[in-house]
Amino acid sequence: MIFDENIIIKKVNNLFGETDFDDYIINLDNELLDIPTIKIDSNIFKKEIINYDINYEILDEIKNLSDDDLLKLNMGAFNPKGGIKSVIGNQGIGVPGAAGESAHIGALKNIIMADGPAGLRLAKDYFMTKDVPASASGLIPESVREYMPFWIRLIIW
Repeated sequence: MIFDENIIIKKVNNLFGETDFDDYIINLDNELLDIPTIKIDSNIFKKEIINYDINYEILDEIKNLSDDDLLKLNMGAFNPKGGIKSVIGNQGIGVPGAAGESAHIGALKNIIMADGPAGLRLAKDYFMTKDVPASASGLIPESVREYMPFWIRLIIW
C-alpha cells in the first residue's frame, strides 16, 4: 500500500519528553522490486486531535483529601500482611474472590474490580463476618476448583 502522505490518526501531546532514537523508516522503490501496489487517499481516514484544554469538575470530597489519602486511593486496598490471600486476583475485601478494590477513604464508596479470570474466582457462597463478607469455600472458590485435576481437588478439599 502506498499513501499519498503520512497519516496521523490521533494527535496527542507528548507528556514524557523526547526519545533518544529515530523511528526506522524503510524507503523502497516498489516499481523496481516489481511489487504490486495499491495507492490510498489519506483523506479516507478519520483524524482525531485530542483537546487538553478541558476543565473537569473535581468533587469537594476529592479536593479535600490529604496527600496520604490520595496515595491510598491510588494504591487500592492492599494488605501487606495478607499472605496467600494477597495474591493478585484475590485482593477483594467487599466481594470474596474479586481481583481487588479501591481503598476505603472517608465517605467515598470503594470500587470493586475484577477482570478476566478473576471473574471465575468470585465466591458463589459466602458469609458475613463482623465487617466484611468471607468466602464459604476457603481460599480457592468452587468455581475454580471444578477446573482442577481430580487429585488436586482431593488434596485441597
